[in-house]
Amino acid sequence: MAKQWVINEIDEEKRDWISRQLGISPLLATILISRGIEEPGEAEKFLHPQISHLNNHFLLPDIELAVGRIWKAITDHEKIVVFGHDDVDGATSTTIMMETLRRLGASADDYIPNRATEGYGFRRKVLEAFDKRGVKLIVSVDSETSDFPGVDMARELGIDVVITDHHEIHDGLPRALAVVNPKRGDCQYPFRNLAGVGVAFQVARALSGESDFEFKQFLDLAALGTIADRVPLVNDNRIFSRLGYDILKSSSRVGIAALRRLMTGKDWQQELIGALKFGISHNGKYSSARLLLTDEPEEAEGIAVNLLEQSRRQRQETQSACEQVLARVHEKRLFESTVIVIVDRDTPLRVLGACASAIRRHYSQAAVVIGFKGEQVVGEGRAPLGFDIFAAFKYCQDLFIQYGGHRGAGGFSMDPKNINEFRLRINQYAQEISGWRFSPPFLRIDALLDPARVDGNLLAELSQLIPFGQANAAPQFCCQRAHIEIFPEPQEDDSLGTVNSVAFQFANNDWIRPGILETLASAKAADVIYTLGTSQDKTPRVIIEDVKVV
Repeated sequence: MAKQWVINEIDEEKRDWISRQLGISPLLATILISRGIEEPGEAEKFLHPQISHLNNHFLLPDIELAVGRIWKAITDHEKIVVFGHDDVDGATSTTIMMETLRRLGASADDYIPNRATEGYGFRRKVLEAFDKRGVKLIVSVDSETSDFPGVDMARELGIDVVITDHHEIHDGLPRALAVVNPKRGDCQYPFRNLAGVGVAFQVARALSGESDFEFKQFLDLAALGTIADRVPLVNDNRIFSRLGYDILKSSSRVGIAALRRLMTGKDWQQELIGALKFGISHNGKYSSARLLLTDEPEEAEGIAVNLLEQSRRQRQETQSACEQVLARVHEKRLFESTVIVIVDRDTPLRVLGACASAIRRHYSQAAVVIGFKGEQVVGEGRAPLGFDIFAAFKYCQDLFIQYGGHRGAGGFSMDPKNINEFRLRINQYAQEISGWRFSPPFLRIDALLDPARVDGNLLAELSQLIPFGQANAAPQFCCQRAHIEIFPEPQEDDSLGTVNSVAFQFANNDWIRPGILETLASAKAADVIYTLGTSQDKTPRVIIEDVKVV
């Protein structure tokens, strides 16, 4: 489907004002304004965030209750379990909470269930094992906001529960001692889009006290979890991701250093997150969390090698599964529905989310991929900007056994007999809601820029915007009537030719139209949308997002 190109319109007087006030280029000022940053003070905080800019952690709901109960457990020498979630956000959250508790003298252990074999939330068998060990307090991280029956089971066994989480709230709260979640309706915290690791960071900060809290110790973890969970990289998340990104580049954390030594690609940030994403939980011990918690180099190296091998195998499996699912969507013309729903018995459950993301990217439509797990089906949904997949699932909640998620991503379990009704219901929701309609995908252009004008100084200035992610995408530029030359063969550095004498490659091979290189080679000129990267020799590289022959 052809993409619509939209050039951001900005106030040139405001651009020049910000440029003069901060001593930055008009181009960088333009990009900031396109992100809604229209005041010099706000722009300064975005480009140069400080720890002191974080919101007041004591504005989070129930945080004083949580801190009080955790400190009681520490002083009374009660056993504590940190209960996490098996993804990167969960692993980093668990690590922050475990290291904080141990430094404060707590008797603490961690448990992260394997979602493929144990599902989500507290299971009675696990809670009874905690009870036999004498556990008196469970502190959840990145989980449990919706686990009403699990929290009740813990209470029956005499185990208190403190929930720290960021997931959307269905209807009411479980009967935990404290629920620290910025998405609560009564929350006074000014930013609701923290990742789970951001909530854990703020709770750890409250536990330790300002004077004793070692911020730098956890900023690398806060960055990893925040970026991996694809939350908007603004406000507190911008502080975590930017400051933590700088620390990650030279992290002294044993596990991260072990992974970095084994990496060969230049996109180390995504490779690092990719490796941690494919950790495996066995008997409550999640390999990614083990890697982050260990201070033993030999143990770290062994876990890192296994994670990278698993990551590379999973990437191949994921790519193959996504290609097959996309082919079926096209073959069955499922894209003709407002929300694409595909049921596939052959797709491994662990890649359902990746397949839904691939469909969303390809068609710019909300997508749900459903697979089979025993006598139930499980689904993963992903949505484009402007469509709330969590709200769509809530509209269908009577069909589910369990469900949860965020605006952009969510999951559920369901009886197979409800599949057809779900397909009808979620499309009915999409057609009823106001403010969103099916429309062709669009690319938003930050500025017109000839890549021949880009030099090392401009690349260095634009690097102040990293890391990129949700609500802070890599700037997209347009070069009109560009001269394109195509190399006879792709180069070793993956470049395919030049745009106005600057080497280029395509951002995503999925969308490349058959014969496009031949068409470009014979064209007199083309309009190009691109982002900027760097070649191996540190010179600028054009990463083409879309192209139209003039």
